[in-house]
Amino acid sequence: MRINSQVLAIAIMAAGSLILTDCKKDKDALPFFLLGGEEQSAPGTTTTGETSSGTTVTTTNTDVTGDEDFEFQTTETIDINVDVTDDNGPVSGATVTVTDSDSDDTLYQGVTDENGNANGTIEVTPDNETVTVTIEVGDETIEQEVNTDNLQEINREVAVEGTVNSGDSVADADADGVSDENDAYPDDATRSSVVKAPSGDGQVIAYEDLYPSPGDADFNDYVVKVNHELDLNSAGKVVRIRARYEHIARGAGYKHTLHLNLPGSGNVNHKLYDYQGRVEKEIDEHRASLQDIEVMPESNRTLGHKNTAKGQSFKEGKYSELEITFDQPIARSDLGRAPFDLFIKVINTGKEVHFPGMYFAADGSDLYMDSNGFPWALSIPKAWNWPYERETISGAYPDFETWYLSMGQQKADWYKRSNDSLTFPYVTEGALAAYIRAGFKNGTILWALLALGVAGLMALYFYREKRQGAGQ
Repeated sequence: MRINSQVLAIAIMAAGSLILTDCKKDKDALPFFLLGGEEQSAPGTTTTGETSSGTTVTTTNTDVTGDEDFEFQTTETIDINVDVTDDNGPVSGATVTVTDSDSDDTLYQGVTDENGNANGTIEVTPDNETVTVTIEVGDETIEQEVNTDNLQEINREVAVEGTVNSGDSVADADADGVSDENDAYPDDATRSSVVKAPSGDGQVIAYEDLYPSPGDADFNDYVVKVNHELDLNSAGKVVRIRARYEHIARGAGYKHTLHLNLPGSGNVNHKLYDYQGRVEKEIDEHRASLQDIEVMPESNRTLGHKNTAKGQSFKEGKYSELEITFDQPIARSDLGRAPFDLFIKVINTGKEVHFPGMYFAADGSDLYMDSNGFPWALSIPKAWNWPYERETISGAYPDFETWYLSMGQQKADWYKRSNDSLTFPYVTEGALAAYIRAGFKNGTILWALLALGVAGLMALYFYREKRQGAGQ
């Protein structure tokens, strides 16, 4: 039996299209020479290679790996320290950028100083499995992919053979050392890049409010959705923060206000929006101290629907926006993990509830970890369904217990797998949609679709052949 050439062509085109799409989704499927960049090396090694123009570059990897202290955090911070030299010594003016290897989101950008050094801090989630370090020095571009697993510091010494072209011909309208092409604010010398913290998906922050008594572990007493953008200057320091806070659940009878502590001083612009998205209140003021900024007023006035009971559908609460401009640039490490020191004040008890890892007693014990080693606050680095009232976090998320009993070493993405019958449907994505998304990420579903497509085309061919035979 002869197969119709048109059917075969369609099948081959479909297969080719899916394979190419799969390769774009999964960089590991591509041969190394197509990736462009230096193959990842282990800490303690030195690698010598050539750029596309033939310049010899030697990179010494002194990255630091190891486990951080477990503080019930779902994100990790990694310090950046890159030194660039040429035959004349330290190279100033080299641009160092760290991006997520999958999304290309900028995590850090800075320019080397007179000592040839660029340093800063990035914050990664379990989704940020690898990051790409790009160094633009003179006319050369050097790329290195780095695995973030158990990584504490990215330390690289990059030596370029010869004398680096200063790149004076590169357009830099604000003369901040970052080319206009790489500058998010090409006409503002005080800032040059925008970083989402910890990611573009934002965070969900969930509090228990019975402090200092242990809570019921449903983490729905006060829940807020938070998004952050940080403006960095050419030295990689934070000069401005923009944040949005939306009150999304209140499973408690107590009343609360939401507050923020930040280091330094600066100008604060604060807008509170009502349920229809109209500005209800606006404050613009300079503060000598950025401690105890009230982000949201009393919780009984910012959410009219608890969003914690079975049978309820989600209804939006009020939200606020903050824009904070620091008087002096702040090192990213001084801010800590997002959402930084965001805390609630419980009006009924007069107590504050902070994240663990920030405040300690004289004996060194964590003031915000209970007698069972459990926190009163959690941050989840994406949109997330919190437990229903009277359901525990361990019941609603089966991997949560494994995560915290392993001190964060296992099931770091526990928040992605829930018992949907025990969680409030804030995120309404169904199981099929989640499966398809995961399948596209790892490529398995593309091969399944390819097989189904070819099988369908073959079935159509045989069906037509059968009909034509019956008609003869």
